[in-house]
Amino acid sequence: MRSLCLSTPSPVYKNELLRSSKGKNTSLYEIIFPHHQGLGAHIHTSGEDCALVLSGNLTYFVGNRETIKAEPGSVVFGWQNVLHGYLNKEKEPVHLLVFVTPSKIGLAYPDDEDPVVRKVPVEHRKVHAEEEVNVSSEYSSFQTILVHGRYEEPEELDTFKVFIDWKKKQLFIFDGEKVELTTDEPVRLLKYVAKS
Repeated sequence: MRSLCLSTPSPVYKNELLRSSKGKNTSLYEIIFPHHQGLGAHIHTSGEDCALVLSGNLTYFVGNRETIKAEPGSVVFGWQNVLHGYLNKEKEPVHLLVFVTPSKIGLAYPDDEDPVVRKVPVEHRKVHAEEEVNVSSEYSSFQTILVHGRYEEPEELDTFKVFIDWKKKQLFIFDGEKVELTTDEPVRLLKYVAKS
């Protein structure tokens, strides 16, 4: 297991690789978008990137012209061939934890009506980590779990698991290892699973 505490966001752009899985299939990035910065609407032709908003208010593209707001604790989904993008319209920096899988996800900037673009209803594009989350794609899954006392999962050799306490900005990373977590008080964690 590896434990990470993420930085306090600064008003300076940051795009840092935090960890790649042993199998080089999945990567975690810490990204900070200062005021008026982001990445326009795009798709990934061979994979996905999904983001957890740690702080700030994200303007999230769900098309080239349509956006939704994502507040701290929101998970937004950039599934394969689904238009998505990021913009910070606020003065406060937007601090994101971004999950990318597989390693070469491809990048394209099609029009909304391009036949390659998968249509996913807007209400399915965002969840909040404080709610019951159970979302899967062909590459990964997100789930909320409540941990109080000892929590264990068996070893899964080709599996990359990240448990996130988004309020404390703390990550617990298991890569093909048995999961063992212990807490003194109940804590709700967001669990991310992908291929190592």
